[in-house]
Amino acid sequence: EALIIASIVFATLLALILTRGIPLEAPADPTNVAYVPRPEWYFMFLFELLKYFPGNLEWIGVIVLPLVAFSLLFFLPLLDKGTERRLNRRGPARTVAVVLATGIGFLTTSAFLATPPMVEEGGRTLSAAQTVGRTMYRQYCVDCHGVQGEGTDGGSVLQNIAERRNANFVHNYIETPHRMVRTALMPGFLDPLSHTEVEQVTQYVLTLIGEKES
Repeated sequence: EALIIASIVFATLLALILTRGIPLEAPADPTNVAYVPRPEWYFMFLFELLKYFPGNLEWIGVIVLPLVAFSLLFFLPLLDKGTERRLNRRGPARTVAVVLATGIGFLTTSAFLATPPMVEEGGRTLSAAQTVGRTMYRQYCVDCHGVQGEGTDGGSVLQNIAERRNANFVHNYIETPHRMVRTALMPGFLDPLSHTEVEQVTQYVLTLIGEKES
């Protein structure tokens, strides 16, 4: 029976892979400093745990705490040798189960709450960095360049800018326009925006598309 069930599960997974495909992201781009990494859901609690151990303390969250947790599970049968099978009467096992389940559940929930929601715009799904950039674009840029980058009387058209300019030019232009174009009328946004925030706006601006002129 176990072999039959395993075969059915394997066949189901294979059918889903062949029909639905594997949800992979775009190839890694080492030049994209605005990429916000997110692991699969079953590793989100470890990802969130790293926030509590920044810098040189990361090894505690990556190695020490997971090792302690798995060691507790491994040695649990030696710690609780009782013959009682019901969990509510097995103190050590119940304590370990509750602590681990609560901790993992809290960290996983916190990680998902801190993850920017997936946003679709212009027929494409925005990355986490682009979603953040979209928010700042609508705060600082929309009055001059329009909601969809269509341009206004006070600002140029940004639609399809990815076909005219590369990311480096757009980023530097947002920070210091006059350094890139001497006649630029736009003020620089390095302040109030940070370098990282400018890159996030850049990544969003490069997604703006519109109808091409014939």
